[in-house]
Amino acid sequence: MAPEPPPPLDPVPPLDPVLPLDPVLPLDAAPLLTMSGITKSFPGVRALDGVDLEVQAGEVHCLLGQNGAGKSTLIKVLAGAHQPDDGAITWQGSPVRLSSPITAMRLGIATIYQELDLVEGLSVAENVFLGHEPTTAGFVVRGREARNAAAALLERLGHPEIDPSREVGDLSAAHQQIVSMARALSHDVRLIVMDEPSAALDPDEVDNLFRIVEGLTSDGVAVVYISHRLEEIRRIGDRVTVLKDGRAVAVGLPAASTPTRDIVAMMTGRNVEYVFPPRPAPGARQAAVEPVLTVEGLCREGEFEPLDLKLRPGEIVGLAGLVGSGRSEILETVYGARRPTAGRVEVAGTPLRPGSVRAAVAAGIGLAPEERKAQALLLTESVTRNVSLATLSRFARGGWLDRGAERTEPGGRRPHPVGRQPAEGGPGPLAAAWLPGAAARRTDPRCGRRCPRRALRRDPSAGRRRPRRPARLQRGARSPGPRRPGAGTPRRPRRPRGRRPGARRAPCTRPRHGREPDVMTQPAPSAQHHGPGKGHTDAPATPPSKRGAAGSRASGFRLDVRNLSLLGVLAVLVAVGGITEPDAFLDTGNLQLILTQASVIGVVTVGVTFVITSGGIDLSVGAMVALASVWATTLATQEYGFAGILFTAMVVGLAAGLVNGLLIAYGGMVPFIATLAMLASARGLALQITDGKTQIVTVRSVLDLGLPDSYVLGIPPLVLVFAAVTVAGWLILNRTTFGRRTVAVGGNAEAARLAGIDVRRQRLYLYLLSGLCCGIAAFMLIILSGSGQNTNGNLYELDAIAAAIIGGTLLSGGRGTIIGSVLGVLVFTTITNIFALNNLQSDVQQIAKGAIIVAAVLVQRRTLRGGT
Repeated sequence: MAPEPPPPLDPVPPLDPVLPLDPVLPLDAAPLLTMSGITKSFPGVRALDGVDLEVQAGEVHCLLGQNGAGKSTLIKVLAGAHQPDDGAITWQGSPVRLSSPITAMRLGIATIYQELDLVEGLSVAENVFLGHEPTTAGFVVRGREARNAAAALLERLGHPEIDPSREVGDLSAAHQQIVSMARALSHDVRLIVMDEPSAALDPDEVDNLFRIVEGLTSDGVAVVYISHRLEEIRRIGDRVTVLKDGRAVAVGLPAASTPTRDIVAMMTGRNVEYVFPPRPAPGARQAAVEPVLTVEGLCREGEFEPLDLKLRPGEIVGLAGLVGSGRSEILETVYGARRPTAGRVEVAGTPLRPGSVRAAVAAGIGLAPEERKAQALLLTESVTRNVSLATLSRFARGGWLDRGAERTEPGGRRPHPVGRQPAEGGPGPLAAAWLPGAAARRTDPRCGRRCPRRALRRDPSAGRRRPRRPARLQRGARSPGPRRPGAGTPRRPRRPRGRRPGARRAPCTRPRHGREPDVMTQPAPSAQHHGPGKGHTDAPATPPSKRGAAGSRASGFRLDVRNLSLLGVLAVLVAVGGITEPDAFLDTGNLQLILTQASVIGVVTVGVTFVITSGGIDLSVGAMVALASVWATTLATQEYGFAGILFTAMVVGLAAGLVNGLLIAYGGMVPFIATLAMLASARGLALQITDGKTQIVTVRSVLDLGLPDSYVLGIPPLVLVFAAVTVAGWLILNRTTFGRRTVAVGGNAEAARLAGIDVRRQRLYLYLLSGLCCGIAAFMLIILSGSGQNTNGNLYELDAIAAAIIGGTLLSGGRGTIIGSVLGVLVFTTITNIFALNNLQSDVQQIAKGAIIVAAVLVQRRTLRGGT
């Protein structure tokens, strides 16, 4: 007999729009921060509607609210990432305008975001100091000093086992959270904002987090703490502000004495019945109901062992395990995103085609992936288009979409999944990129209007604020954990708590997605805390110098492996040239010619490498070379001489790069469109200047640089210029703050912006650098050919981009290598020389050249997989 459901609770009495201030801390001290009447709107959304927030120095002020209530938007306004439409912000009694994240950081406001603002391609130490790198004369300190500083912060956070030289992308989610905290603490903070900092932490790590918070507040640092774990609020908080639908419904409530029932009612606007439905006795329904999903012997070699699973209607089956245990791989294999090694999946008795997502969707299976923004959403599309993506055939007739039917559910069978959230806007033009986490889950196209009968969820709580056990919330009981000393009274010095002595996490030895295993051994933190910069742990950490050396060797190995494949291709090409035309190819003059020709395109490639590393593209480099060369040879006659030609070429290149940079960085144009327009404009202007004629250079000092008499130790001057540009490019990319920030912008532009980097200015500088390289290449081409022509630099853009890509620079940005790009240029130039010596026709040359490029990329990818 099923148990009777519990009787409904008495309704919650109506609440005032804003509850009166019941301060925990004395009001005689001026507040550290005051935000008054903050409003902020996005397309289709009024995220903040007159929100007030007041924070005292040395307090933990908790900010609560449902998903979409406006908490994340409010802290981004506080961090300078968003500009409010209206309202005032006062810092230490003076009005301020937080125009950018770097402005907030300079005032002492640091933010730890729920969606981590880290650049995966950078190391831990590089992420910690991103935006305020320790420098000497503009060069990044990459040795022991930087690693020691990062290691000290990690040790203070109780995680000395995290290697400061390790790439952040190789860390677990919990360790990435620790790195984000270390970045915040690397600033001289007066106020630190923590958005769901405990979401990826286990109980021991939460205790360690609270130890850090208590140490900060004892030194007078204020903390704004956002969490849905109400027991944490009881334990760590002083006062509470509650937001709902972009409005503050309660301000400054005492965290210790406000009933949990009231907090839940304020967050939701109603008396929520957190009661689980009655469950049948074990095995009661299994005998009579056929399973809707059957998994038999499903496995993937190297990821998970054979698995058997049955799922019946109305049943919830949990799949638990640590990161790397194979849980995500199992769900993706059931869904058809991965092809199984063995086994089968049946839906209602019908086998599914292995490795076919289409078959799984057609059978009514939906997958809610862990990383919704990266794996499920079209961030540039509207909510409506995201929801209808998996079911477009329902809104199409003969291939034509019925947009009206797409916006409204046919037949009124179900309301729109986003329309129920006023704070998130309607289903119209609102872009999915602006939605908070809860809306992102509802707009998952794979779990949208199709109403899947079987939903697979990879960590459904990822990005979700987790409510606690319903029964406990209804009783209004407090967390059984210890209360924070001093809660509800004026603050007094507290004795920080640490983990129990010797508490450790078991090491994880299983590789995750092919990466080396994360060692999760956790030493016990110190029993005492000495304030910022003085914390220590009882367990000694691995010496930073040793860890840094290991990390450097690992990075160097990956670089060597990447370049080794190109060196192998180059060696094969030299062998082919020596076999087919031994006398001509191996001649000293021919080898000098190869290097000279590679020098011109190589200088262009160095600039292109910087642009691609930042996530951009420059299709106009060849046209800029042509424009700079013809303008220099037109304006700089014998009266101007050598310096006039060089100066004019560089100025024209910089001017063209400036136009590209302004259009892209400040005009908001897509790099492809802006540089394509520059390509057409520069080519047309070069043709107009020359009128289709070749302009001969008569300046003897310029022409002499191309003669053998000017060679230095048998090396042409152009090769020496190319070598100098290569060395300068390598130093800038790998040793300066400019290079570090270039990688950060390409790896995660939003993270770079939130770290205080002026992303737009950085992109402007990069296109200026590309234009400068084109100007230098134009001058080198004038020396090499002795003339200026509108056809100069033809197809340089394709060769430069291809050389950079096969050299190891990611087209998506975030990783670049100057040495690899130079090797790619040498490969292309050698190919062209071999073809010319063998008198191959131009069409055959292009076909062979394309095949060799593909082969080089495949060899490189295979080598990288084996090396990493």
